[in-house]
Amino acid sequence: MPICEIPVGTWVPRIEEPNVQPLAVLRPSASLSDALNLLVQARVSSIPIVDENYSLLDVYSRSDITALAKDKSNVHINLDEMTIHQALQLGENPHSPCGNNIQRFYMCLRSDPLFKVMEKLSKPGVRRLIVVEAGSKRIEGIVSLSDIFRFLLGL
Repeated sequence: MPICEIPVGTWVPRIEEPNVQPLAVLRPSASLSDALNLLVQARVSSIPIVDENYSLLDVYSRSDITALAKDKSNVHINLDEMTIHQALQLGENPHSPCGNNIQRFYMCLRSDPLFKVMEKLSKPGVRRLIVVEAGSKRIEGIVSLSDIFRFLLGL
């Protein structure tokens, strides 16, 4: 059964679903302050970063903010002035303590079966999958490890 037919995850609302909470996303030009506020308000641990077509570019998470804070060279960063794009570039710098070469996000398709989604989520460090449209990478939803656990446990 495709993951989109199982009651798990957070999905982009359809036109016929006017009362559904929209998926929290930001553009690369948004400030770090905007990202931090949205993380807190939406009660999520990460936010997809999208282009003008709603296509996935990257993901910004609480751990990215923590990594910036740990790097003493970033002590004077103005959260209202630095953009997410700039912060992500800092994270890509291999000479920076917050730089790393790990895969930043994982994707699946809405047509992927539950077992395939669970297989991807079973990899170390993978906590969520961004559900994208094949080809365009337009975001359709997010399925987290905790979503799957709640579904399997019937919670």
